Amino acid sequence: MTERLKRGSDFYVTSDTWFGRPQILQIANRIQFNNVDEMNQQLIKNWNKTVKKNDTVFHLGNFAWDLKIINELFS
Repeated sequence: MTERLKRGSDFYVTSDTWFGRPQILQIANRIQFNNVDEMNQQLIKNWNKTVKKNDTVFHLGNFAWDLKIINELFS
């Protein structure tokens, strides 16, 4: 990984995206979203705008609510 960082790629640290968890809208006060699908789409849009192909992302936990949403995101 050190070599990748030396070549100019960026790295990011994040957590608690909670893709697919409807309750997170209230728990985390994400009131700007009308529903969880809208939140998911905005998170993906922001991620794709920021993270480039050779970047490294450390996601420290609470990525998604269940396996179904993970499979949808990575399909």
